[in-house]
Amino acid sequence: MKVNKRFYLFSILSFGLMVLVAMTLLYSWRQINQALDKEKFSNNVSQITLELQQQLHELEAHKNSAAIENWEKLQFKLRKILADPPGLSPEQKTLLNSIVRNNTSAVVLFERLNALNSGLANQSIIRHLEERLRAQVMVIQEDSQELALLARQSLSNILFNQTMYVMTMLSIGLILLIFISHRFFRWIQHATQLLMKGLNKIEQGHFESIDLTTTDSNDEVYDILMKFNRMSERLKENTITRDVLQKIVDERTRELTRVANTDSLTSVPNRRALFERGEMEFSRAHRHHQPFAMLMIDADHFKHINDQYGHMVGDKVLIHLCRTIEKEVRKVDFFARFGGEEFVLILPHNDEKGAYESACRIQKVVNENPMSCDGTSIRLTVSIGVVVLHSSHKDFGDMINDADKALLLAKKNGRNRIEFYQTPSLSLVKPENASQINDNNND
Repeated sequence: MKVNKRFYLFSILSFGLMVLVAMTLLYSWRQINQALDKEKFSNNVSQITLELQQQLHELEAHKNSAAIENWEKLQFKLRKILADPPGLSPEQKTLLNSIVRNNTSAVVLFERLNALNSGLANQSIIRHLEERLRAQVMVIQEDSQELALLARQSLSNILFNQTMYVMTMLSIGLILLIFISHRFFRWIQHATQLLMKGLNKIEQGHFESIDLTTTDSNDEVYDILMKFNRMSERLKENTITRDVLQKIVDERTRELTRVANTDSLTSVPNRRALFERGEMEFSRAHRHHQPFAMLMIDADHFKHINDQYGHMVGDKVLIHLCRTIEKEVRKVDFFARFGGEEFVLILPHNDEKGAYESACRIQKVVNENPMSCDGTSIRLTVSIGVVVLHSSHKDFGDMINDADKALLLAKKNGRNRIEFYQTPSLSLVKPENASQINDNNND
């Protein structure tokens, strides 16, 4: 069977099950609503008859126009409710008819009693009529209570029956849906397994055909597998070995990665590589609560060197500066070009003291190694901004910003200096003799 026919059949059966479930729920909802209407009707009748009974006691105690008016209002309300009953069962209809008859008799008795009270009637006749009226109202009250009880029992039975009915229909629908889905997806799984088996063989370098004996030749899967086998044969004839291809890809990938992460002028890691390594070291230090520091280094008066000697010499100065600083970089450190004449040195496992010592070594080695160009010695100095990881740093970018602020302070204070970034919530104390060392370097 074709895939589209299988899908259409699955869709039609699923839609049919959904319609069946919807009709079941609608039918149950209507049955429950009818039962609720019956219960509400019977409760209203019972409540009004109870009020009539209470009003009758008040009428006997206070035979005034207000009591008579209240009685007549309750009678009008009861007759209005009894005139519009919902669909009742035969037993409920019998009780309703009894309530209607007894209420009609009670109305007649009340009218006769009201007429006698307005004249000079025999008191024994009045008392007799009052007793009959009380008895009549009592019968109405008993019938209304029984009607309410039947309505509650009917509602309870309907709720139970409809719940069981809905659960049964849902169970049947679910079983059918699971069965149909199982058959449909089993067919898909079988086709997928055959394809995956063939793909795995190709991945391993075994270009073998897929066995089609277990597949129906009338569906699309058979056609797909046939084309797959032809493709496998062509790959087997024209492909080179996977190892050779993988080696070429790996070499090209390594070369592209190196080019993408290396500054073309100085051959040190570039800004992209800096942020990748910086975020990694920042996360590690933050996670393990380890010290972590960073230096931002700037070549002093680099613009003046460019203007005086030319940009070609300026490029050589940057290269010379990188080779000089790299001599003082540990294996665990990471030295990269940030941009222009600015460089960054990442110092894992270094606190402010270790960072300061590293900055001093770099400052010293740069001062002691001028660059020679065409017989001219160009003396170089650097300004260094130092920042140490603190709880206020949310990411590596925050440390870069703080190091840049410290570097600007070093340049502002005369260059060829080392300045720490003072975090507002952290009081950093420079290592002993820091200012003195800076002053000596300025000399």
